[in-house]
Amino acid sequence: MHIHNEEKDLIMQKLLTLFLLAFFFVSNLCLVLYLPLKDLKQNVYPARVYADERTQPMLSDKDTHSVDGPAAIVLTDRDDRKTDLAEATIEQKQYTAKEIELLQRLVQAETSGEDYPGKVAVATVVLNRIESDEFPDTIHDVIMQKGQFQPVSSGVIWRSEPTDETVQAVADALVQKDNMQDIVWFMNPETATTNWIAETQEHVEQIGNHVFYR
Repeated sequence: MHIHNEEKDLIMQKLLTLFLLAFFFVSNLCLVLYLPLKDLKQNVYPARVYADERTQPMLSDKDTHSVDGPAAIVLTDRDDRKTDLAEATIEQKQYTAKEIELLQRLVQAETSGEDYPGKVAVATVVLNRIESDEFPDTIHDVIMQKGQFQPVSSGVIWRSEPTDETVQAVADALVQKDNMQDIVWFMNPETATTNWIAETQEHVEQIGNHVFYR
């Protein structure tokens, strides 16, 4: 009986040792898996410049994207899929995710059926107005300024879902400077209800259906 008890105690000790080893192994495995995920969450910005998806979520105004050259402008990715970042040297800017989405919606509404260059040009008009003393100082205020953009007045802007090309065009307009950096007006001669822009502003060029002015 004494020998039997010793064997039983030995078996229990072995089982306890195996349990502790298993616990130690699982704990370390969890730690190994957790740390990379933690670093990934902290370091990977859910964003893009050259976007492959359509629109961004309406985030809080506190969610801002600072840009300082050389740097990457970031646009939030709704689907959190793989994105590309492009570097550009520009003056320091700061835009909210809501403003970027608003700009995408405006460009989509204004240029539905237009090619990529026309989309970039319309986005450039909004960004140039921010720099002008004649217009408000933010993307939101420029777009929402009364009587400036027909899709805003009609409400079409809120029903416009930006395409991949529109998202790309807005991203490129945010990071690049081109020879249209002075344009602050545009109109479609075929649909415009008034011709005062053409009569009072300096013609720059026509892209697609829109004529641009400075």
